[in-house]
Amino acid sequence: MKFTKNLKLSVAIAIAVLLIFLVAFCDGLPYPSFFWVFAFALPIIASIFYAIITKKILNGCLIFFSWFILLAAGLEDLFFYIIYGPIPKSMFHLYDEPWMSWVARTLGLETVTPFSLIVSVILGAIVIAVLVISFRFLRNKKWWPKWL
Repeated sequence: MKFTKNLKLSVAIAIAVLLIFLVAFCDGLPYPSFFWVFAFALPIIASIFYAIITKKILNGCLIFFSWFILLAAGLEDLFFYIIYGPIPKSMFHLYDEPWMSWVARTLGLETVTPFSLIVSVILGAIVIAVLVISFRFLRNKKWWPKWL
């Protein structure tokens, strides 16, 4: 099976989502103090390997950027609650997170709620869609380096 440009970008985003799912799963287990170092190392390592495999640096960068955006948007927290139990009606501990608290405040809420968490994740997906469209647009330019 030949990897097309669009398939490479789709695989990169799928890898980022799977890594977030893995972090959410591990977040429910007893873990050592270096857990978040491990959690941030996963997408960095995956990005490097994917960039080497696809021979395009931006494909690898897309994994990390997508992972980071979706993590900030709350996808890891949403996966955590889907795996380990019901989503609480109020999530005060997530109100300290800049992206999620901004969405909650914009919606006129005093804390992160299930609705604001889902809206936050959807906004993260929209940001990634814009990022992918930008990558596709830039790659079609003649002046764009082939190795990127």
